[in-house]
Amino acid sequence: MKKLYTLALALGIAGLANAQKSSFDVPLNSRLDRTSIGERTPTDTLGLNEFFMGTPTLNGSQGGGYVIGNNGYGDEAKAQMYLLTQGTLVEEILFWFGAKEYSSQDANSKVVANVYNADGTGTTTVGTAQPGAPGTVLASVNIFIADIDTTGAFTVALLPSPLYVAGDFAVGFDVTTLTAGDTVGCVATADGDAQQSELAWEKWSDNVWHTLFQAWPLDIDIAAWPVIDDNSASIDDQGFFDGIKLGQNQPNPAGSETTIQYEIQNNANVTFEMYDVMGRKVLSMNEGAQNKGKHSINVTTERIASGTYYYSLKADNNRITKKLVVAK
Repeated sequence: MKKLYTLALALGIAGLANAQKSSFDVPLNSRLDRTSIGERTPTDTLGLNEFFMGTPTLNGSQGGGYVIGNNGYGDEAKAQMYLLTQGTLVEEILFWFGAKEYSSQDANSKVVANVYNADGTGTTTVGTAQPGAPGTVLASVNIFIADIDTTGAFTVALLPSPLYVAGDFAVGFDVTTLTAGDTVGCVATADGDAQQSELAWEKWSDNVWHTLFQAWPLDIDIAAWPVIDDNSASIDDQGFFDGIKLGQNQPNPAGSETTIQYEIQNNANVTFEMYDVMGRKVLSMNEGAQNKGKHSINVTTERIASGTYYYSLKADNNRITKKLVVAK
């Protein structure tokens, strides 16, 4: 085993899994108010619903720092893999950072959010993945540590322009650009929640990628979620994204009401949900059983405060999430 770790849960302290592990409480500085999470294979491109079916966790590292962050082992980057059945556009990445120490007060101290192609070589519990690990960096966004939010809101990395990804990809962050003395810790699921999917990765100081399950071992997923672009799988596109086309709300920004068009490839039970940037569900509408084809949803926003929100359409077990703005 490469590492020892200590595990702190949002709702309690984990027991010792074996004699090689020790545990102390590293409480979350914040908690997103959610009862559901996203997909490990992103039928939900925001990746929130299945995540919160488990327990949000902040993992402290033996020797200081955080498992999903920088630590005494010299880890350089962390990333969560997403498996696609077809191409899509990525607009931004949402992170849930649970802790930071900004002792340097250096305005240039930062992490770099990256979108990676799954064309790299890495180590898993069953051997070498080639390709399959994070590899080529497709897009990068600086996140200065001063701007990292640990109060319960998402930290958002908006890509310079929508990025087309043709297949499997990963989103994550590099910590090698942090100023000495500064530390960040990103939230993950509890050990065991990832069902040994090995989609959470880290890059060691020798530039080799390892799954978290092989490295620590921790069977977890990382709180890093891609949001597809407004134009991806829109109602006018030729192709579906996991059986769904979801239009941008009109008008956008929304005032007292807005309309959202969608199309489903097969008959499905449809649910519409809307979340604020703090991760709180502000609206839920059960549309019930819908026949395949085009439909629309009228959403009343007159009681919803001005701001940025994410709306999500779920058709059976598949989901697409997009962004909208409410302006009064």
